[in-house]
Amino acid sequence: MEKCLRMKKAILDVGGMSSVLDFRGVEKQLKRMPGIRAATVNIATNTAVVEYDEKVTNVDALRAKIIDCGFYCCGEVLPEHLCETATGGQREAGQNANQTPRR
Repeated sequence: MEKCLRMKKAILDVGGMSSVLDFRGVEKQLKRMPGIRAATVNIATNTAVVEYDEKVTNVDALRAKIIDCGFYCCGEVLPEHLCETATGGQREAGQNANQTPRR
């Protein structure tokens, strides 16, 4: 019987990296965690993109692992071109927050 995985993707803030060894080390440690399918750390954007099984791990555990590696992590971040609306939905990319959506 095939196990059904509930994969999620998180983009996490990672601060304090200053060399190739730093981001490679964080990436390696994240990939070793149970439930991690993929992890890519980018020193230029100071982010880690992690695909994980939500039944095995969560964003808090990912954040804790980054901190254990000796770096800062404020948690999950949204790309700047996306924002949440007052009703909890997301606006489309490039839409001004002060404009009402066109129909």
